[in-house]
Formats: sequence, structure tokens, C-alpha cells
Amino acid sequence: MSPDHPQPDPLYRFRHLIGPAIDHIAHAFGQREYVVRDEGYVGTAPETAPEFEKTLRDLGFAWDPLSLYHHTPSGRTSDASWTYRETPLVDRQLHVVLFEQGDDTVDIYAHEEPSWVRHPLKHALMDDIDRSKGVARTCALFDQAAIEYQQKSPSAITAGRLTDSIRAKLPVL
Repeated sequence: MSPDHPQPDPLYRFRHLIGPAIDHIAHAFGQREYVVRDEGYVGTAPETAPEFEKTLRDLGFAWDPLSLYHHTPSGRTSDASWTYRETPLVDRQLHVVLFEQGDDTVDIYAHEEPSWVRHPLKHALMDDIDRSKGVARTCALFDQAAIEYQQKSPSAITAGRLTDSIRAKLPVL
């Protein structure tokens, strides 16, 4: 593990190399694509994704190499996926997804879900996803640890997605 990337580098690179193919196959067999929703928005932290990943690791989160890619409504793919379990065999886990912005900030989304360790089928079927509980738990953890983040208004989130969508369509100069 390097200081810049708290996840194991070879596994991380391998996951990002084969991840899109795995997602494509999973979707072909009926696995729904996971699009984050506004009600799962926790906030924006003034750090890059690798910096914030270290913060998550320090809080007890674990990098999740098995997570399917999450997307914003504008189509952006997540930069990192982390889970938090109070104990290894807990029934439910907290799942945090990061989307790095171009201004050295990271948008944080969260939901609570059945633990893939304890309930793999429920987890795979995306049964019982609770965004509001995930946001509340994440905010409580961040506030208790004095993690800096700010919440944007829904209109600011929508404007950011619109900007992302426009940028994606512009030619690179």
C-alpha cells in the first residue's frame, strides 16, 4: 500500500483494468446499473479522492474491490468505493462512494445495505438499500471524527452534473 493510494496497488489497478468488463457482463445477466441519487449525497470534502481514501481508512473503512461501478445521472464513473462494518459479520454495512471533482474536491455518496459478507444474495440483488440511513451514519462518523466536508444544495449538485455532461461532449484541445 502506498501513502497516496491506501488500497493495494496491484489489486486496485487490476480492478480498474477488468472492472468495466465485469460490470458489462453483470448488466448483461440482469444486474442493475447503480446510479447514485441526490438523497444519497453526503457532502463534498476539500481533498482529492486518494487523500480522502486515507481519511476513510483511518476511520475504519475498507476498500471494496467487489463493488460494481457506481455512476452519477450524468454518467460519471465512481473513483472509489469503501465499506464500513462495525464487526466482520454484521448484517448491514455502510457503503461510501467517491466521485473526484476537477477542483481537488471529492463528492461523497453513501447508503446502508446488506453486508456482502453475511448476505451475498441480498447484496447482489440490491435489496433493502437505505440512502437516508447511510447518509446519517456517514455524517455522524465524519462529525465525530471532525472530518471536513460541506453539503451542497440540490440545485448545485444538478448544475455540477450538467457541467460534467457538457464537458464530456466537448472536444479535447
